[in-house]
Amino acid sequence: MPASERCTASRWQAAVADPVRDIGQGLALVARAMWRLVAGLAGYAEYLTAGRGRVLQRWESNAP
Repeated sequence: MPASERCTASRWQAAVADPVRDIGQGLALVARAMWRLVAGLAGYAEYLTAGRGRVLQRWESNAP
């Protein structure tokens, strides 16, 4: 590979490929954080509705 092609390839790598990879990694982090937020809110909603018409499991109830 001639030196000019190597230079063009490395410039393309630095100008295009690396930022695209960084954006992909950032979007993956955002997606993971959103999933954790939704799961946390769903768990909190279940906590808030416990005892309001929902039948508790035997290990959740306060048996005498």
